Amino acid sequence: MEFLKADILPNVTTLIVPNNLKLSEPVIEDWHRQGKRFVAAVGINSEARTAEEHFKFWSGFYEKAPFLDGIIIDEFIVNRPVVEWAELNPERLARMEKERQQYQVYGEALKRMRADDRGKMLYAYVGGSGKKLNQEIIGTNFIRTILDCGYRVALERYLHEMSSEKGSADALQTLVEGIADWEARAPGVKKQMVIAFGLFSMPPGGINKQPNVDYHVWMDQQMNVVANHPAMSGVAGLEWWTSLLADEETVRFVGKLYRHYAIEGRTNLLTKDPLFLTHIQNADFEKGTEGWTLHPAEEGTIAAKSFPRYGRIEGRYMGLGRPADPEHIGDTFLWMRRSGKGPNTFSQTIKNLEPGRLYSMKMFSCDYDDLVNPKARKVEDVKAFVSVTIEGVEIDAKRSFAEVYASGPEPKIPVYITYYWKVFRAKATTAKLTVSDWQSEKEPGAPFGQEQTFNFLEIQPYRE
Repeated sequence: MEFLKADILPNVTTLIVPNNLKLSEPVIEDWHRQGKRFVAAVGINSEARTAEEHFKFWSGFYEKAPFLDGIIIDEFIVNRPVVEWAELNPERLARMEKERQQYQVYGEALKRMRADDRGKMLYAYVGGSGKKLNQEIIGTNFIRTILDCGYRVALERYLHEMSSEKGSADALQTLVEGIADWEARAPGVKKQMVIAFGLFSMPPGGINKQPNVDYHVWMDQQMNVVANHPAMSGVAGLEWWTSLLADEETVRFVGKLYRHYAIEGRTNLLTKDPLFLTHIQNADFEKGTEGWTLHPAEEGTIAAKSFPRYGRIEGRYMGLGRPADPEHIGDTFLWMRRSGKGPNTFSQTIKNLEPGRLYSMKMFSCDYDDLVNPKARKVEDVKAFVSVTIEGVEIDAKRSFAEVYASGPEPKIPVYITYYWKVFRAKATTAKLTVSDWQSEKEPGAPFGQEQTFNFLEIQPYRE
């Protein structure tokens, strides 16, 4: 609550919280005194079969935490039409029929929740691969039941970064067309719809996929569409999900977006930066070593390589079970083998900086052998032995870190990846970024012969 005090709490009406969260009475009373709400994130009970069983499960959260003002159920699924599916076998058809019957049960459970009205709000979180309101599985009555109960549809719209201006514009247009389709098929749904944008900006899984795209400008553009496009008029609310997978800067930035668009009612972009970053070139080594200066300790210790689905292994994906990125984002990287003759380094001049402004630098690195020959290890046994220096800037040591995380959902044996993050203040329009596979100029810090990968070197304005 202390962290949220400055940028978030004044700019939201609702906090979505874990369903087992314990809060002090003064915190609860202060929030309610402002007319604001606590909503608990809950799931769907896979063991429940009847409407009564689902009702007891969902209403039970109010018994455990009476201070709650509602629940958000994660999640109901709307998929693409069957004709768009690549594979349709008897097993899948049988599962679809079972799901159809289940949605009828869900609808009855929601009616019971309303009949047991305790003055609480219910949000039906709707995810899936469908951009439009496909009713093949959920039926024609499920969304209408939510609306008739006076509840809310929390519609998941996770828009990952795109690699071109056209791709970005097309993604925003698809968002608009999808909402328009929902309104056409379920008239009045917008007035009870909360659009849930994706806040996944950091590992272990996220939609901050492109190191040459400013994620915050992309967030701003999504909110700007809601503020300006006629098809979005009358939408009930906005949500960014989830702070659990977002860095502190991005969480704070959400509050600024809410203030700008939803409270002050502005229609201009909050940010003034371009969508595409120009500070570092070839940040993913997709063009080999172009733009980089290499200093191998000996011949054959630095090379550009690739590995199928590595970008997904790093966490650059949107949702579990999704295929590899068609653009293979993140599958390319720089490979280095530590030498006893000295450190291997690669460097590049950071350009187009604004003197006096804060920036962040991000990078992924992993043990190459872990990638090609997965072996069970513990995360605490993995150490980061890489040196990252930025010359000609003022480093903010308190905000900078390196942290190891486990890949997921693939491969089955996790690959341990180190996420490097540095915050710095520019002193001039340029600076020099150097990465070394030695811990320092004189200390290797790790065994010779270790092979490592490096990619996603992103330099982006840091929102103070």
